[in-house]
Order: sequence, then structure tokens, then C-alpha cells
Amino acid sequence: MIRRTLQTLLPVVALAGVLLAEPVEARQTTGLDPALTEMAGEVASAWAAGDTERLGPWLRADGIRLQLEGPARENLAPRHVLAAFREVLRDHEDGATEVTRVAPVAGSSNRGLVEFVWTARVKGTSHAVEHSYFAGVVRTEDGWRIDEFRRVPRR
Repeated sequence: MIRRTLQTLLPVVALAGVLLAEPVEARQTTGLDPALTEMAGEVASAWAAGDTERLGPWLRADGIRLQLEGPARENLAPRHVLAAFREVLRDHEDGATEVTRVAPVAGSSNRGLVEFVWTARVKGTSHAVEHSYFAGVVRTEDGWRIDEFRRVPRR
């Protein structure tokens, strides 16, 4: 009797869990400042398109910490950061991004983070690359701005 009840009940509970589960995107953005979520999407979209002009306005004007290859560089002007972005993006095409995380930094309503995965093809080849990026962001008078950007190892 108990076995039959469990056999009947378990699939129903499992199905209810699937149907009632919150989508990953909703879990990651619930309760966030909508402007931060919008910024994450805009930055990822611009990166996928290789459009550094669209990335420029999201960079903090008074210096960015950047680490793409090798050691981190501190307090770079936005124009230097954009030049580094162009260097990374110029040899790739057919880019796509997926925002994997948008979150506030614990204990602060003025700091947040954005993570995304970029997949692209090396120009002239069929070789695809995939990299993860992290952007530390800060709320300014002008809205959310990137003050740190780095490539992170894939797990």
C-alpha cells in the first residue's frame, strides 16, 4: 500500500516541482535594480556584436581595472579599455553571449556584478572559442558603470 502510494505520489511531486520552479533568469534577477539587469543585457549584446562604441558609455570615466591576458592593469582610461576590447574582438566573428549572473555585491546597494559567457569563431576558421567575463559595476550619478572587467577561467 505504501509502495503504491509512493509510486503514484513521487511523479506528481516531481512534476509539480518542475512546473513551479522559477526560471534561472528570474532567480538571478529577482529583486535587482532593473537598470542593472538592463545594463547587463546591453553590455553582453554589445560584446557579442563586437561593438566597442556601445560599450564605451558603460565604462566608469575615472578609471577601470582590466585583466584580459596577463596581469591586471589599474586605473585605465576608458579609451585604453576600449582599445583592449577591440584587440580581443577584432579577430572573431559570429559572436554570441549569455548572461550567466547579475547580482548585487553583498552588503552594498551601490555595487554589483555581471558575468557572461562569450562564444565566437576565430575569423577565417571554423575554430570556436568560449570565454567567461566578469564586470564589477558601481552605481554613479549617471547610472551603473563598469569599474572592473576581467576574463575568468572556465570551469
